[in-house]
Amino acid sequence: MNSPESITVSLDWSRKLKEAGWPQGADSSLFSWIEGWHGAEWPDGRPFEKDVYYRNFAIDILDSYFHEGTTGVSFAAPTAEEILQRLPQELRRDEFGREWHLSCWPIGSYWRLCYASADMKIEQHHERGESLANAAAAMYCYLAENKLLPTP
Repeated sequence: MNSPESITVSLDWSRKLKEAGWPQGADSSLFSWIEGWHGAEWPDGRPFEKDVYYRNFAIDILDSYFHEGTTGVSFAAPTAEEILQRLPQELRRDEFGREWHLSCWPIGSYWRLCYASADMKIEQHHERGESLANAAAAMYCYLAENKLLPTP
């Protein structure tokens, strides 16, 4: 079985996704990175042992576990599937009306996502990452920055 860290974006990509407009509530992802809960402890009194945590339940629920006086920041940590569901499967971007189709595949030790022509001979844009989730996050950030994400 995979650990949450192996199927979600890294803390660094979680921060970048937040900056790019990725939703940050209970409905945004099953996982969250939580950073800096200094002084926090579990209801049974056990203190946290680190500053960064994954939790596989919504951050709104997690907040209720902490005592008042703690501080921290959370970042949605979506899985590759959660991000891929929000990426457009096609882009119509060039003056010739070509459709650019989303594709992904592993290459050695990293994953590559790209928008390319249907025959894969012409590539519009690509991103890569050490995991499929991080590669998908990079593509989401690129599309957000270039205003190419579909509007809800």
